[in-house]
Amino acid sequence: MEHTWSIVLVSFISLSILVQVLMWTMNVNPLKVVVLLGTFSLAMAFAGNDLVNFIGVAVAGLSSFQAWVGSGVSPDQFNMSILQGKVATPTWILLGSGLIMVITLWFNAKSRKVTETEVSLGRQDEGDEKFKPNFISRALVGSAVFLGNEIQKMMPPKWNEALSVRFDKVNIGQLPVETDKPSFDLIRASVNLLTASVVIAYGTSQKLPLSTTFVTFMVAMGTSFADQAWGRESAVYRVAGVINVIAGWLVTALVALTMSGIFAFILYKTGMTGMLTLTGLAAFFLIRSHLVFKKKIKEEESGESKVFSGDKVVNMQEAIDESKINTTKNLKTVKNISLLSIKSLISEDREVLRKSKKQIAKLSNQNEKLQSKIIKYIRKMDKGNLPAGRLYLLVFDLVQDLYQSALLLSAVCEEHVINHHPTPNRKYVKVLSDVDHELGSFIDHVVNSIEKLNFQNFASIEQSKNKLMDMINSKLDDQVMDIQNDQLGNRMGMLQTKLLLETKDIVAVVHRIYLLYFDFAKSK
Repeated sequence: MEHTWSIVLVSFISLSILVQVLMWTMNVNPLKVVVLLGTFSLAMAFAGNDLVNFIGVAVAGLSSFQAWVGSGVSPDQFNMSILQGKVATPTWILLGSGLIMVITLWFNAKSRKVTETEVSLGRQDEGDEKFKPNFISRALVGSAVFLGNEIQKMMPPKWNEALSVRFDKVNIGQLPVETDKPSFDLIRASVNLLTASVVIAYGTSQKLPLSTTFVTFMVAMGTSFADQAWGRESAVYRVAGVINVIAGWLVTALVALTMSGIFAFILYKTGMTGMLTLTGLAAFFLIRSHLVFKKKIKEEESGESKVFSGDKVVNMQEAIDESKINTTKNLKTVKNISLLSIKSLISEDREVLRKSKKQIAKLSNQNEKLQSKIIKYIRKMDKGNLPAGRLYLLVFDLVQDLYQSALLLSAVCEEHVINHHPTPNRKYVKVLSDVDHELGSFIDHVVNSIEKLNFQNFASIEQSKNKLMDMINSKLDDQVMDIQNDQLGNRMGMLQTKLLLETKDIVAVVHRIYLLYFDFAKSK
């Protein structure tokens, strides 16, 4: 430690000379060298800090146990003064722990998810926003915009122009795959890597408690804020993301403090029984967390667009193929929602109702993903590809209508079931079952036609649609007569008419989606 400044000075001078020579002789960009060395430095800083967190407590416990065994005194008489000095760590433990860390970082999807969240919140380009705005993020962004406007008014116009030039984006050219596009430039990368590695290394050397992920995250957020990566279109979402991440860390600390106290109390009172029980619970929740996360990743990957994943221009056929996948997926989900909602109402089964709500959330998630990418999809189509672009927009609009009808249908059934209202009479249950069966069959035929872009059964589809509409209109007439004859109360009458009306809306919207694809195929 006494030669630290000498080592730093010599390294600074020698590396500066080396980089300058590389610039003169090989035209090397010095920032690339900084990023390379910064990556290495950050990796070493991470490894040093995380290794302490990973094996520090375990090694201290092992050393304490070995010292007690060698002392020959009873446990309650043994003094733990051995922990006041440095605890030597066996080499095999260091090597084994390092190997485990490397394997975990390489294969563990959760670590990649953390990095993905950090990079997405700090990227310079637009893209999918992972967090929804909240009142805190709106207040912070609104205050910052107001303050910025007031300061801008006080500054001379030439100053504003000179500052604006500094934030002009450099065209990095077209890359073969969009995922290869860097999230920020070399200057930000250099600052992020070096600042984070220095802070982590210094904190570790001073034995200060710190989170390596927290440090790198906040450094990345600081540089993205200074570099105007958070524009008016994305600021409220990214600030919400930062707030959520910070709040998550704080809540984690409070939860860890509370639960550790509870577990210690349980172990003190129950002994071996408590230890075995808590170990079993820990294993259960660990496996469950892994399975849930794996399922979530699989669902996200299955919903990602394969056609629009690159920067290459997408032709009409590829655009229609992607549109068919999105549309049929939504139609199938709407069919499931209708079936489950009606089933939950008839059987008064809350488990079926829960499945229906899960399908509603799935449909909402599908629509949100499509909404965030719809402009991006159209931008990547062939120039002048108006039919495919128009089809995308119109189908998306109709899918939104479908979502609203499916949501209302599910909500009506849910309200009736959770409030323990009586089920409809047998006559109406038979009506619901028949209508729902016809609706499912109609949607299946539409899905099959859209998937194959085969409309030879157009007459059959029209006949099915008219038959279903006539059936619903006939049942609505029966409802009107029952209400006029005072055979239905207000609540039951409203329930039964709402179900028929929302089902009618679903049929109409599904048919309009079918006609859009039919007209498109006919115009080709």
